[in-house]
Amino acid sequence: MSFAAACVSLSRQQLMAGFLADAELTCRSALEAAPADAEALHLMGQIALRCYRPEEAEEHFGRAVAADPDEPLYHASLAKLLLARRRYAEAEARFRRALALEEGDAASHNHLGAALRGQGRSAEAEACFRRALDLSPAYAEAHDSLGVVLRDRGLWEEAEFCFRNALALRPDLAEAGLNLAGLLLDTGRLAEAALLYARTLAADLSRAEAAIGLARVFAAQGRREDALALLAGARERMPGNSLVQQALRSLFCNPIEIEWPCDINNAYVISTPLESQAFTRG
Repeated sequence: MSFAAACVSLSRQQLMAGFLADAELTCRSALEAAPADAEALHLMGQIALRCYRPEEAEEHFGRAVAADPDEPLYHASLAKLLLARRRYAEAEARFRRALALEEGDAASHNHLGAALRGQGRSAEAEACFRRALDLSPAYAEAHDSLGVVLRDRGLWEEAEFCFRNALALRPDLAEAGLNLAGLLLDTGRLAEAALLYARTLAADLSRAEAAIGLARVFAAQGRREDALALLAGARERMPGNSLVQQALRSLFCNPIEIEWPCDINNAYVISTPLESQAFTRG
């Protein structure tokens, strides 16, 4: 094993253990020894993501692609970063290249669908989600994604079935829980919607959409003071979140007929990779 390969192996272990600084130092040693090593470049991109440096991650993923253009994982990693940053057309091109190299990758079909939906191409997106499920029937994220586009088409029962399937497969999939809660709220099933929003908040107090959704439930139940208290707490935790601020202003200014921000009323979302995630195949 070469020195660069040994460094990459050690760096990957350090990254998996959460020792980010050590992983970065070791990976940089690999790149000093072999500046064009595609595996080391890709790993450096993963480390940069974990360190919240997306621009640097994009540069390293791009260099990995240039060093080994026939490796689908490198195209997919770059595409997922572009998708997370809402650069949908660029992400689409990268996912299509990854799939040209490895058509059977269910995750890339699902993420391609998200990129297409981001460009308003729902029919194409739906086909991608269905292809992902053909390849991997137990892929919870693809069930959730399919539910979103079915809801976009007004197919409420079919969408609900997909969201519930996603949660049965992955009870911790927050996006599926939020999507199901939004659908239940929109169809007047307030008690179950409240439970789902509360469960999401209990797992992660930084989920603004869960706080706003639960406040919407309280408002619909006539519990305006509870809604105000919930949003005030969310504002303290997330002072820079514009949607929380909008929702709170709306509740203060319209005590009888609340006009929620349109972004909240249409908050059916497809799971996309976060910039802090270290991407791996699948």
